[in-house]
Amino acid sequence: MSEKQVIMKFELLPNEILIECFEYLNAPDIFYSFDQLNYRFYKLIQTIPLHFNCEYIRKSTFDQFYTKILSTPEIKTQFRSIHLSNKNRYVSIKTFLSFFSLDQFSHLRSMTLTGVKKDEVEQLKSILSLIPELTCFRLLHSGHYTKDLLSVLPMSKLRTLSVQTMDSYLISTHEILPIKNLTISDYSLDNFSYLFRRVPMLKYLNIQYISKIHLPLYGNNTFTGDYAVYLKQLTINNFNRQFNDLTTLLQQTSNLKRLIISTFNNSDMIDAYRWEHLITSSLPQLTIFKFHFRIYPSDNILDKFQKFQSKFWQEQHHWFVEYKLHEDLADIYTIPYISNTFIIRPHTNRYCNESINNANIFDNVSDLILCKGALTLNDSYYFPNVTSLSLGETIYFEDIEDDCLKIEHIDVLKMIFNLFNLRYLIISSSCKIESSSVLLQLLKETPQLLSIDIGPQHLQSFFNNNELCKYLNKLITRLSVFRNSYDLLNDSDQLKKFCKIFSNLEQLICHINRNSDLLFLLTHLSKLSMMKILLPVSFDRERFTRWLKDEVQKLNLTIYIDLDDPLFITLYLKQ
Repeated sequence: MSEKQVIMKFELLPNEILIECFEYLNAPDIFYSFDQLNYRFYKLIQTIPLHFNCEYIRKSTFDQFYTKILSTPEIKTQFRSIHLSNKNRYVSIKTFLSFFSLDQFSHLRSMTLTGVKKDEVEQLKSILSLIPELTCFRLLHSGHYTKDLLSVLPMSKLRTLSVQTMDSYLISTHEILPIKNLTISDYSLDNFSYLFRRVPMLKYLNIQYISKIHLPLYGNNTFTGDYAVYLKQLTINNFNRQFNDLTTLLQQTSNLKRLIISTFNNSDMIDAYRWEHLITSSLPQLTIFKFHFRIYPSDNILDKFQKFQSKFWQEQHHWFVEYKLHEDLADIYTIPYISNTFIIRPHTNRYCNESINNANIFDNVSDLILCKGALTLNDSYYFPNVTSLSLGETIYFEDIEDDCLKIEHIDVLKMIFNLFNLRYLIISSSCKIESSSVLLQLLKETPQLLSIDIGPQHLQSFFNNNELCKYLNKLITRLSVFRNSYDLLNDSDQLKKFCKIFSNLEQLICHINRNSDLLFLLTHLSKLSMMKILLPVSFDRERFTRWLKDEVQKLNLTIYIDLDDPLFITLYLKQ
């Protein structure tokens, strides 16, 4: 089907469906693609709700969008959600706020801030309190400033909140918060009484980590009448306390309908009889129960697993439990498997229920890691939605030639997962690819691949395969060359070949040993927008930075230098 035919069919869709489609698109992309397509689309996008995410947007795209807003300032009233992030240096939080004040977006309902810096806090505090319709606020990777920013938010209007911690804020307020959806990165079990008391309307609670040792808030924190009667869903991604502690918590959530929990090295949680008693006595409304318990193997682990095969689990609730045992780790989990990462190791025994359909068990897995010997187990697993594949366990500073994963042909990979969805490929030093033709065939089967992490020896061995180099050039926009890439980039001929093969690179992570090599890369990779470099230990970072600023000025390049990372220096290039 031609591009013209696709556009014509898209134009036949009614406005209601088009508006739903636009909900999934970033506002700058909508205007770039549809603003001047025809009059119908021009009028339609002047009225739809808009969502803006600056995290991965190009500077040129943002500049075009900014020009559009200047010419049509009423567009700002269409914004419903904004995500500002310091992951993008050219459209950072500070950059956005230098162009706009958040209070100009009068109908803004959702705000996400990622990586807030100290010098941005005061400006944000002065603005956040002026957003009248804000009901959703997410603060990501900015834990130090949680209390400062929460103190100015219209908390009486918030319904959704995501922060690293709530402890300090709960200490300082007696306000009853109307939040219904709450995500917290780190919380102490000792402080749940305060949480349920201050946020009584909670329906959805997601906690990344419940710590084992934590200083409780002052006062009496026992569960005395502080029931989470409206809580319907509880997710705990790492519970690191005893089963009795969890029982105390769940006894306050009698109307819970959905429970998701993961633990690591906590054998106390693997007790089917105690779970059955807890659910029967305290969680009568529970209909969905998902768990993943990972522990170090013990003599009675198989017996513990068998107790999850009773009528209570399989017939009464249809909660089916699987078990896989490796010599180092044992996993007991409900199906479908809830984690997005799965590691296939050798000498692994998987115990599954053959009477049920196994086709969709690993639908949630997006990151797959294959270790040595894993390819002999391909008949036991299939992962339809994998987007990231690691071949061998990633080892950055050593070789394990005698303990490697061998890839001789891709047929076995095709039996394990759907290659079409693959976007990120990691080829570790503990992986041995028999020939460049194997990688070539893999690239032919992965049209959406855009990123490769690879060692210099592997990469250099592929340079003589012209067809393979064409595919690398066509597909790869992000490249990480780990573990001493000095040798690869020290040779001038190899450096020229590298720049030719990867002329479409937008992001590069590598080691640099000579200043001249860095300048060569910066001037010959015309599409590069980000470069993260690891310098030799002997390098003087401050001296190097001064030299680099002088050189890029001579070359008429616009580069922002980030020194926040103690190991890497990150360069952001204007495109």
